[in-house]
Formats: sequence, structure tokens, C-alpha cells
Amino acid sequence: MLGQVTDAARMMKAFDVLVLSSRTEGTPMVLFEAMAAHVPVVATAVGGVPDVVSENEALLVAPDRPEELARAIAAVRDDPAAARARAEAAAQRLATEYAIAPWVERYAAVYQSIRVTR
Repeated sequence: MLGQVTDAARMMKAFDVLVLSSRTEGTPMVLFEAMAAHVPVVATAVGGVPDVVSENEALLVAPDRPEELARAIAAVRDDPAAARARAEAAAQRLATEYAIAPWVERYAAVYQSIRVTR
């Protein structure tokens, strides 16, 4: 184990695929890191994973299905053009839905909707 890696973004760009084989998850930050690095993603569809990436941006498989996970990894290897297209779609989603400005706008809208007027 490497411990804390300060330039992990540089290393992520060297990945051929990010595989997240979790049985449970919250919202995994590593997905955002892979999206930013334009790295294809194969992940189990658990917790917040399907909220972060859809089938348009990643290959999602059921948890506890190692044969499905292996097939998805092989699909990235066997069809790099499709894998790149999903990675580009994921990077675009990151830039539009998860950029700072849209997040601030959504928070502001929530606060405006609950603001009590006097």
C-alpha cells in the first residue's frame, strides 16, 4: 500500500480502466477522479455508484458477480473505442453536473425554497 499519494491524479491518467468492485458504497470519490482523468469505469451498481455514473458513462454490474465483472473488464479491453466514448461521456457529466457552479446553484435553490419571509 502506498498510503497517501499527493499526485494521485497524475497516476489515475495512466489507468486503462478503473474497477470498483464494492459490495456496498456511499458516493465513492474515486469515480469522480476517474471521470476527471477520462479513465473508463467498470463498477458494481451499489449505493451511490449509479447516481454518479450511468450505463452511458460506465459499465455497471451486479455486486457479487465476479463473472459479470470479468466480462465487463474484458469488454473495455476488447472495445477500446466504446470504452473511450463512455469515459468521455463521464468527463462531460462531471464538467456539467458536478462542477462547482451547478452545485452552488442547486444549494442556493434549496435555501431559497425553505427561506422564511417576514
